[in-house]
Amino acid sequence: QAHAAGRWLHLLWGDEETAFALKVAERRWELRPVAAEIWRALDGAGHAPWGDQLDELLLGGSDSMRPPATVAAVVQALAQIGLLHVDATGIHVLPATGARLDDAPGAIASRNRLDQVRAFIAQANALSFAGSAVSCDDARAIG
Repeated sequence: QAHAAGRWLHLLWGDEETAFALKVAERRWELRPVAAEIWRALDGAGHAPWGDQLDELLLGGSDSMRPPATVAAVVQALAQIGLLHVDATGIHVLPATGARLDDAPGAIASRNRLDQVRAFIAQANALSFAGSAVSCDDARAIG
């Protein structure tokens, strides 16, 4: 994105680009796998104060860091269903309530966004150089 700033792109995707884009979108917008990892990482934490230790619990190790925007969406969704309380001191892990992640408004919004991205990616093979160019700023806005 940084190298394309101020330029125009003509989108032309093959099977590999489509598969990669789908993988990136699912990693960003599919909350369930990240929620499970974070829930396991926070298990028994009680209260986790803000700082490097909590950052590592939430983001994972340096080898496979979770996407920060996805982590934020997961924390929000877990708070929405009453499993976490987030305040200025850190994150408080609350007793399980039986609530489902899928019922959290944040999880619903993420699922809807993923559906939109999947629909766009499904059309990717129909894009060609004959179509309109897309500004890099527009591409970032829809990506």
